[in-house]
Amino acid sequence: MPKLTDYTLVLKAENALGWEPAQYGLYMAFLLGLLAYLAVGNMRGVESRRGVAALHLQLAAFAFYNVLTGYFITSLPRQGVLAQGLGTLVFAVHLLGIDHQLRAADQDFFDRRTRWITAAAVLGGGALAMLQLLSGPVVVVGSAFLGGAIMMNVMKEEVPAADGGHLKPFLAGVATFAVIAVIIRSIPRA
Repeated sequence: MPKLTDYTLVLKAENALGWEPAQYGLYMAFLLGLLAYLAVGNMRGVESRRGVAALHLQLAAFAFYNVLTGYFITSLPRQGVLAQGLGTLVFAVHLLGIDHQLRAADQDFFDRRTRWITAAAVLGGGALAMLQLLSGPVVVVGSAFLGGAIMMNVMKEEVPAADGGHLKPFLAGVATFAVIAVIIRSIPRA
């Protein structure tokens, strides 16, 4: 999400659509990502024939999520190996958590399809970033969309329940992420 501020400033400097429309466009893309993955999360556990369709839709949604993640892991400019490694580590831990949740929803489907498709999607996103085929506005909107999707997945799956279960590990994870974010943001830009 800190990148959204950077992207908004870039759009302001480029005056692509004007400051206000660009800012609202990024907000709407963020909101769309949040709502889309709220809907995907609510499909978990759907039974009967709709359950098979729901699994395939979840697979498609998380494959897209992983394409975006792979793209941003590869393409975000970071200064040095430490910043790149820490950023990649944060995304990798997040994706492992999502994989664990998807596997819990349907172990057999995950083992046969989801694991392989979502892993390939991360690599595909990285390849797409290396080819530099996406224009600046598409990257900015994709980043906002992914930010909303990440926010929803974290809030829905990683925040402890109201009964306080797993609060200490969650807080440790938040603290670790905060320290990593400060380290990455404090590395001087060339």
